[in-house]
Amino acid sequence: MIKNTTVMVRPSTEKDFWGFAPIVQEYVNAAYVNTGKLTFGTVSLSDDELTRTRTVLWKDQASLEEYIADEIVKQAYKERKAYCTEHNHTFSSSNTVIENA
Repeated sequence: MIKNTTVMVRPSTEKDFWGFAPIVQEYVNAAYVNTGKLTFGTVSLSDDELTRTRTVLWKDQASLEEYIADEIVKQAYKERKAYCTEHNHTFSSSNTVIENA
């Protein structure tokens, strides 16, 4: 199992954090969540509401690699990059392998 942690930081609360368009979220749910490849974990917001931390769990490395290679997801992440650049949000992501999970 692989734990993915993403952190997004925004300079103020004037602009929402980026998120998938509803149709993309539906696709991700159908292709990854409903098939057991991806489990949503936690979402937390800092006290000042400027930092959002989200964790998800991937079933295995192959599931994560499939997601990373997915053209729909790639396009959505291009849109995330543009949104973050336009609104001065920063984004980071890290993966941790969870043994014997």
